[in-house]
Amino acid sequence: MTPEIEALLAGKRFWSDYFWDTEVEWGDDEEEGEEGEEGEGTPYVIFEEQPLRFPLSPHSGLLLQLDSGLGYHSLQLWDSELSQPIEIAWDDQAHWHPHVLRWEELELLGRCVALADPDLPHPGLPLLLLNRFTPICTDDEARLAFPVLESAWRSLNLYSGIELVRQIERFDWRESGIGWQFQESTGWFPVQDVSERQIYSLRQPENETFPFAAFNRMVEAGRQTLSQAVNPHWLEHNKGQARHLAKQIYEQCDLSLLPALGEALRAAGCHQPTILRACRWPLDPPQAIWIIELLLGLPQGSFGKRYFGESIPPNPNRMTIEIKISHPAEAAYEYRNIFLETLNRVLAEKNLGWANEISISSTRSGGAVTSLSINFFIRFGADVETARTLLQEVLRHLGTPPNTQVWLRSPDLRLIFPVP
Repeated sequence: MTPEIEALLAGKRFWSDYFWDTEVEWGDDEEEGEEGEEGEGTPYVIFEEQPLRFPLSPHSGLLLQLDSGLGYHSLQLWDSELSQPIEIAWDDQAHWHPHVLRWEELELLGRCVALADPDLPHPGLPLLLLNRFTPICTDDEARLAFPVLESAWRSLNLYSGIELVRQIERFDWRESGIGWQFQESTGWFPVQDVSERQIYSLRQPENETFPFAAFNRMVEAGRQTLSQAVNPHWLEHNKGQARHLAKQIYEQCDLSLLPALGEALRAAGCHQPTILRACRWPLDPPQAIWIIELLLGLPQGSFGKRYFGESIPPNPNRMTIEIKISHPAEAAYEYRNIFLETLNRVLAEKNLGWANEISISSTRSGGAVTSLSINFFIRFGADVETARTLLQEVLRHLGTPPNTQVWLRSPDLRLIFPVP
């Protein structure tokens, strides 16, 4: 990554724009900012010129292409055997199909990138940028993913408290009945039971255009990258001192031995900066854990399961609000934006959670929009009655017309209530 891109990714505003929590601020020319003219366009035009490249091997990897308005995120597979990169997922606010990576695959990518580029440690930026393409599906995945995501977000020093929790849990889909199924002809693909919150994925057996062979080849190349990263001499030098220390760390879950392991590796001729950095103070458990797995040739996630234990991260209350607004189109869209902003402010003030828009549909008459039906997804740390009271407070504050229809749904309850 260039210093300009690193500077953008170090700022809180990039991440709120990237996840559509805020709208990108355009310059003088609203959507056609001319390059080279100060004050026009957005600071993100650099991403159109320089897509982000994440190699799993010298011959294949993923590429993230962002537009200057951060409105369309395209994930592409590149491979030396392909004439050009192939789009395998995209995320936008209209017809999104982002769900393409398993957690294990995203973590594999992060490890490979860190070994190739010490300036991109794992957990770090690659994990955070591609997390939106990786739904967390099960409790087992959450046990491993949440500590790793927390480490990555803390490395930026941008979020704390409920904001940090929001980033960690942003792509927690455990309540949505999502799983992964394997078949010989294609490999893994996502499946889902019936749910109001649906996944959309190009990685489906019936999709003949998805590059299953190239994708599986890329993943296998990533595994080969990890298997070849450790020189056996590092572990056998001085009567196997480094191997002995690594085994001790694994068996006793004792990360305090890492500095001694680092010294033993250096004495054996290891100069791999990513490996050595994981052995230095201050120690970062998720970073150290994957390095131990790498050194000992352990299955991915095996030490993580031992270290983080069997406790299941809580699956918070999740609710869906549907609001049908009978306004002229421009006023309805403005109301949507104000409602979401106000609701999130109130939730943050009460330390109760956050809300995201998940879908919007319109009713038309004579070509004009006469009403909007908007679905909002809430992560809520309280009971349904508290949620209803809070929503009524927000609706009343915004002067919502009395004929507005509001539905509040959770896994156990459906409520229709009037605007006060």
